[in-house]
Amino acid sequence: MIKDVEYFFNHPLIVGEENKVWTDYRNRTYGENRHGGCIDLYPDCIKESKIGLEFIIKILNEYKPKRILEIGTNIGSFDIIVQELLPATEIYTCDVTDFSPRIKQINDYFGNENIKFANVDSTEFSFKSWIRLYKFDMAWIDANHSIEYVKSDIKTCIDLKIPYILLDDCSERDINDVNIARKTFTQIKEIDHSDSLNLGAISLNKLII
Repeated sequence: MIKDVEYFFNHPLIVGEENKVWTDYRNRTYGENRHGGCIDLYPDCIKESKIGLEFIIKILNEYKPKRILEIGTNIGSFDIIVQELLPATEIYTCDVTDFSPRIKQINDYFGNENIKFANVDSTEFSFKSWIRLYKFDMAWIDANHSIEYVKSDIKTCIDLKIPYILLDDCSERDINDVNIARKTFTQIKEIDHSDSLNLGAISLNKLII
């Protein structure tokens, strides 16, 4: 079976009434970050979402990380993609909203406990104490998009010597906080990126050690 963009947009953990509590994020009553993550089913977002998803699939298939740090769990769409493409890969993920029921649902679906979730702010000492125990091959940053948070999250990845960092929402055509924060670090260099007409972008940055 080819696990492409259409496969994920029709995934059993994404479609169906039972998943609307997660995917219908515009109408949910919880959570500080109301967006759909990297699989967004809303008609005004789906085109951009598919472009980004195609890029994520390409990067995961190319680099095949064994352990990923994810900052910004949201509805777990990135975790679903990783588990489908790389079933042995572990993901350590955090979010300020308690998405533990969703992560349990995903782990149960795949029959493992590869996704480790912490309901914590990425700037907190408890989070950094937890993740420093592990070696990561890649990071996916898609949480608070303010300059200070993005700078803190990138610095966390640099301190952990994570060789590849995926960043969401950093189009060169949109001078936003994510792009501004990224460019304050001379230790990372962009080596690949995806851009769309709606100014959304995902970039892959390599840590220069």
